[in-house]
Amino acid sequence: MLEQQLLSSWQAFSSVPRDGTAVDLWNGRGRILNMRYLRADEVDARFAAGGCWAHLARDGFRRDENDESVLVEDGLTHWRLVSADRPC
Repeated sequence: MLEQQLLSSWQAFSSVPRDGTAVDLWNGRGRILNMRYLRADEVDARFAAGGCWAHLARDGFRRDENDESVLVEDGLTHWRLVSADRPC
């Protein structure tokens, strides 16, 4: 039952919010935790022209580019909202 609930919470990547909402992403190999889309004006063009996905630290602030926090969209297939009460 729990597994079905977790699976049903995933949505197609094409519908992912790009408004700063914290989400978990799925790339076919596993879940990528605590991601947020950064608009082009929030990103140094040397790292990602046109916007990118960045990993968030536990406190909600963006990690530094030096820790490989920027993610390209290749291979991303699903997303779901980050929830504090989700078991995994």
